[in-house]
Amino acid sequence: MPEPQPVSFEQFIRNFPQPWFDTKLRKQIKRHVKETRRCIVALDDDPTGTQTVHDIWVVTQWDGVSLRKALADDEPAVYILTNSRSFSLSEAQEINREIGSNLVQAARLEGRPLTIVSRSDSTLRGHYPGEVDALKESLVEAGMEPFDGVCIIPFFPEGGRFTADNIHWVLDGELLIPAAQTPYAQDHVFGYQHSHLPS
Repeated sequence: MPEPQPVSFEQFIRNFPQPWFDTKLRKQIKRHVKETRRCIVALDDDPTGTQTVHDIWVVTQWDGVSLRKALADDEPAVYILTNSRSFSLSEAQEINREIGSNLVQAARLEGRPLTIVSRSDSTLRGHYPGEVDALKESLVEAGMEPFDGVCIIPFFPEGGRFTADNIHWVLDGELLIPAAQTPYAQDHVFGYQHSHLPS
């Protein structure tokens, strides 16, 4: 597939329907989360990701005691800062295996169902799929239900990252630049040549 050209953001969003907001549905979801004590656990491979959250636990240690303490607080979300992007793939996989195992045990002891999010860089630099696969395998080995699939959601509006028709874009001023044409794609460890995600 040929690499796309930059496009104006205004022209880009004209092709999409307006956002749909349903406050009633949001209230129902919040009530369900509270009633079930479900906890969304986000693992982030880079320290800058903690800037996207507030008023929740952010843990940098993932031993059983630390995870139990965070889950015992009954907050709807917990953020685990792994910093795994700074390690080799094998080290990142080992970190995710350890977290997965400890997380399932802590959740079981605290009686909390979990939803797991592996949050990586919004410009697609990171140990994917190796890191996610290791996490998924360890969660299942520790007793979670097997996964039906993995949802990849390359979208971060606050950072100007958008995906449409399998093309990942980076907002630069008023222009959307195909991600492979940005300095992020030149990363010496996580570089890439295509903005088209399957490529």
